Amino acid sequence: MTAPIPQIPAYLLDPATWGEPVRVWVPGAPVGKERPRFARVGRFVRTYTPAKTLTFERRVAEALWRFPAPPSPFRLVCLLVYGRPKKRPAWVSPRLWAEVYPLHVGNMDGDNGQKAVMDGAGDWLGNDRQVVGGTWWKVCGAEPGVLIEVSGLSQGWR
Repeated sequence: MTAPIPQIPAYLLDPATWGEPVRVWVPGAPVGKERPRFARVGRFVRTYTPAKTLTFERRVAEALWRFPAPPSPFRLVCLLVYGRPKKRPAWVSPRLWAEVYPLHVGNMDGDNGQKAVMDGAGDWLGNDRQVVGGTWWKVCGAEPGVLIEVSGLSQGWR
């Protein structure tokens, strides 16, 4: 006999569980977390983050440091907005293409975009391990950038 498949607890999806979010817009194309690079330095190997990823993480950090961090644990939601193609991709229906932010497929995995945002927000949050949930969406828009929403646990749940 197998155990039943668990359900997502309703309180996690309830907006009342989470406090007022900090909303930040980071202009510029989203950048996914790239794989670490390695360089030989004498008899040792140095591991480093590629410059493109590091620059994006710094932009995220600079945008967030203007606000106080909510109380932990955190929920993080990312809207990764890419430039809108001039021509409608074949897989996109005309109805979806008419939306302000049609879905985007390509460039990078959305989870890598969220990882780069979390690494950029790490010091601001205290530690990105305190992020317990959230989601991400990849869309097309007139202006590329990343909308970040960070919510802490509401007062009634602490």
